Amino acid sequence: MAVESCNTRFDWCYRLLETKGNYNRNECCNIVKNYLQKLQGVDKKFLNNILSTSNDAFRFKKYYFPVYSVEATITYTWDVRTETYDEITETHNTERKTFSNDFYKGIYDGCKPAKFVGRNDERFYKLSHVDDLDAGVYNNSCTYTSSQLTSEIKSYATNKSPSTDADTYLNEWTATALLVPIAVIGCTYEGKDYEFVVNMHNGYGHYDYLVSEEVSMKAVLAKRLSFWTRIAAILVSVFAWMSVVSETLIASLLASGLVIFLIVKSFTINHKKEYFLDLFGKKGVNFSILKAIKESLTLFLLSVGATILLMILFL
Repeated sequence: MAVESCNTRFDWCYRLLETKGNYNRNECCNIVKNYLQKLQGVDKKFLNNILSTSNDAFRFKKYYFPVYSVEATITYTWDVRTETYDEITETHNTERKTFSNDFYKGIYDGCKPAKFVGRNDERFYKLSHVDDLDAGVYNNSCTYTSSQLTSEIKSYATNKSPSTDADTYLNEWTATALLVPIAVIGCTYEGKDYEFVVNMHNGYGHYDYLVSEEVSMKAVLAKRLSFWTRIAAILVSVFAWMSVVSETLIASLLASGLVIFLIVKSFTINHKKEYFLDLFGKKGVNFSILKAIKESLTLFLLSVGATILLMILFL
């Protein structure tokens, strides 16, 4: 996206700062090569192709990614109702807080865009306008409007609330747009494009790479085992429910709660194939599948343990 089309996107911000770039093109390409060399499960032919490619031969494009540094003042209000045997009292509470937080979206977390390094007086350069930048903004989805950021701040403040019953009021806030330089580096291997995104300020990045065939097969196996382990955990809990449901109301409620908990938890750890490809890509083909699916195994063991306990207590 061209810089010129972004001018109005930051007019509402309190300040506009450019984050210092600490790595040039050649250094960013070397960061990619060094990172891939450390991976245990990367395809060797792919790696050799990357390492033998000169840095000038990579596709290279510089962009800027906005991080919004927010300072806000929040007021929380809530009532506390206290009942004793002879009276009911209500206390109205008000608490005012000021917080600072960085908000961003639309980029890989591996790039750590909000991690700033170096001396404070050398981290940022003041900008008068986006036109002062030497490259465009990363993409449309990474910028906030004022109303979008307001909603994010309120959501963040609500999560920090001193009471679940509190009403949250956003008194005032300011946002400084910190424009972080990033390098998008690309190459083509056997007809497929691969892309690496490197933070030119702190050196962190996101890397798209080809894993070995052995790693790919093990990732598929891990995904299947994880799925069937979670199914087994749910089936065990259903067995527990069927065993105790007719005993007492408490037993029925506990068993029902166990089934619901396991179903919900199973969805939260439903990792996709890409998760296991990345895991084994980093750890290598010798990394234990049991460690890879430890969350599903823990869920299964919890289900078995809870089932045994229910049957001991109520049968």
